Amino acid sequence: MIEIQQLKKGLLVWWKAERTSRSWSYPAVVTLAAKDHFKVMGFDDFKESDELHISRDLTKGDDCRQEMTQCSFGDVVNYLKDRETTLEDVVIKKGRELTTAKNNLQSFKKKSKAWAKKYVANLK
Repeated sequence: MIEIQQLKKGLLVWWKAERTSRSWSYPAVVTLAAKDHFKVMGFDDFKESDELHISRDLTKGDDCRQEMTQCSFGDVVNYLKDRETTLEDVVIKKGRELTTAKNNLQSFKKKSKAWAKKYVANLK
């Protein structure tokens, strides 16, 4: 666990947290290190956090347990590669789903038009 005195701008950290409803684990870089608070930019979404306070934000609570440890540049690079692969897999899966949905729509339109045409023809 990192102490507030260890936090310096540019320090790479690994942020793990577990909440009642979700959890996360990813690297981040310290973007602000003040006497009583700090901020990080997470490599999961490249957004900067709100002000964090070790005494209250990174301790065990009723609904949250968080931990920040120092990590290496290599850890960040590996995370970014894995994250990119995961996102590429999502895009490929969604592309397949979109193709299937388009095919299903075309088939539905074709079958519904054929049915309607046959139904009208049988009315005559």
